[in-house]
Amino acid sequence: MTSVLVKRSIFYSMDSLLIKQNADGMRIYFAKDSNGKDTLVFVSTFEGGVDSNDTTKRIHRDFYQRHESYFNAALQQAMTTKYGAVPGALLFLKDPQCPQNDGCDTTKPHYITCKKAYALVQSFVNPDSQNPKDTINSNSEWFDVGIINSLNAELQRSQTSGLRIYFTQCLKPDKMRVKRHSFVFIKTNTSTATPVDDYFCFTVYPKYVTKDGDNKGGIDNGEECPTNCSGVSWP
Repeated sequence: MTSVLVKRSIFYSMDSLLIKQNADGMRIYFAKDSNGKDTLVFVSTFEGGVDSNDTTKRIHRDFYQRHESYFNAALQQAMTTKYGAVPGALLFLKDPQCPQNDGCDTTKPHYITCKKAYALVQSFVNPDSQNPKDTINSNSEWFDVGIINSLNAELQRSQTSGLRIYFTQCLKPDKMRVKRHSFVFIKTNTSTATPVDDYFCFTVYPKYVTKDGDNKGGIDNGEECPTNCSGVSWP
């Protein structure tokens, strides 16, 4: 079980940095900390030309500046990585308390149902022989700037405590994904001292998206490496 809680204030800074840089998105790397524990690294990206084999037909090239390394150091202090069951992380529970109707329109970009999110998280929590525990088989996942803008707008609008990022695993292998690891994002509410997952839908939709063709509650792959690695700078 791995989840990362990012404070609302730091996500605002992330979005502001992307806008200031005129970035086309953000790549999130699966990483290890100095103790060998799972963590995340966030990197801005810029469009770097055409790639006909890529999902978006564009290269999204990692971009580094001195303040970006500082930002990731600050982010490590402002985000909380947890291993195992966490109070408020409902998708780790035997009963995730999914609402009967969360009001989500899963035809909208980037949405999946609570039931699907739970299944993805549990697939990571309870791995099978094809992908043993603690073996991350994805390098990173890229997200377009539209979804980052929209996530930030919703977090600021609702004044929520932050965003929880779950480590997940694809449910069904195919020739492209082979049960690849990815992420599920969910905002946390502020009704209690402990940040609790808030299943109810965002009201701010992305301006544009990258999709894999599944528009009805399926996984938004972003762009995963090793499937799409154009612009990736870390092995």
